Amino acid sequence: MLQELARKIHALGGYAGLSGLTRGFTLAAAIEILVQELREKPELICASVVGTLDQAIDFLGALFQRKSEEIDRDTGLSACVLVVDNERVQRNAVKQSLERVHLKAVSVDDALVGMRLANENDFEVVIADVEMIGMGGIDLCAKLRAMPNHARTPILLLTASANLQNRAQVELAGGNDLIAKPFHGMELAVKTLVFAMKGPVETAA
Repeated sequence: MLQELARKIHALGGYAGLSGLTRGFTLAAAIEILVQELREKPELICASVVGTLDQAIDFLGALFQRKSEEIDRDTGLSACVLVVDNERVQRNAVKQSLERVHLKAVSVDDALVGMRLANENDFEVVIADVEMIGMGGIDLCAKLRAMPNHARTPILLLTASANLQNRAQVELAGGNDLIAKPFHGMELAVKTLVFAMKGPVETAA
C-alpha cells in the first residue's frame, strides 16, 4: 500500500513541477520522503503519522484545485519557523528536519528569548517544547496569542506526554497541534510545511 501511495505522490509531484505548481511540488516531495521512510521502517507507523499523512494529502489535493489566478501567484514558499526548546539535541533535530523540506528555522533555548524574537519578527510557524525549564511551551503559546503579529500563527507543541489533559491545555492556550516525543523528524517536517502553506489559523471567538 505504501509503495502504491509513494508512486502516486511521485506522479503528482512530477505533474506539479511540469505545471509550475511550486508549492504542490514541494509538498509532494516531502510527503514522498515520509512515505519512503515509513516503507523502510514500518514500525514508525502510528496514529499520529497516519493523521499527518492524511492532512498533508488532503491539502495537496486542495493545492491542485486552486483557481487559476491563485496558481499564477504561486511563487513558492518563503517561510521561517521559530523553534523554542532548551534541549540542544532535540532543538537541532527539529531544525534539521525542517531544513529537509526547505524551511528556514531560527532556534533558541529560552522561552523569554523566543518571546522577544516573536515580538520583533513575523514567523510563519512556531514550534515549542511543553516541558522547558522556566517558562514552558503552553505558557509561551498563551503569550504569543496575545501578540498582534502572532495571534493567528500556527503553533505546534512537543511533549513527552500527549495525553488528553495535555491536549486540553494546549487547546486552551491556543496551540494548534501536539506531537509526542520522541518525534519522527519527517512527520514533524511535513506537518509544519502544511501549516506554513495554509497560513494564519482560525482562533476561538
